[in-house]
Amino acid sequence: MNFLKGGLAVVTVTIVLNSISFADVPPALPQLKSKPIDPVIKQLMKLQNAERARYGIAPVKMHPKMNVQAQKHAEWMADTGWYQHSALPWMEIIYYGPRRAEDAINGWIWSRAHHGIMLSGRQAGYGYVVDERGAYWVVVVK
Repeated sequence: MNFLKGGLAVVTVTIVLNSISFADVPPALPQLKSKPIDPVIKQLMKLQNAERARYGIAPVKMHPKMNVQAQKHAEWMADTGWYQHSALPWMEIIYYGPRRAEDAINGWIWSRAHHGIMLSGRQAGYGYVVDERGAYWVVVVK
């Protein structure tokens, strides 16, 4: 009698395992590869953080979503020729003209309002476009 119960249990387990379908299990998601950060963007952040360090302020951290939005705004200004602030939900500084990141940062440092924005926040995003007319620079901070 015990043998029969054990035999039934084995048969039952075998039937249950054989009836499970693994066809509906989704394949593993591919690993997302992050794009390398543009060296000019890195330089903008480095220069901004160097200025913050002069005042004893912690460095900002780069925020990928903010980078995307800042870059889109820089591209929009270059495409349209309009130099204006965006409607992004963060503090924003823009600059038009100089082709070097150092010159844009220095221009913001010399403007009290822009300098204040550079020194505020904890996260930042950066964007720029250099074309035949000059360069459009965007920094957003939160």
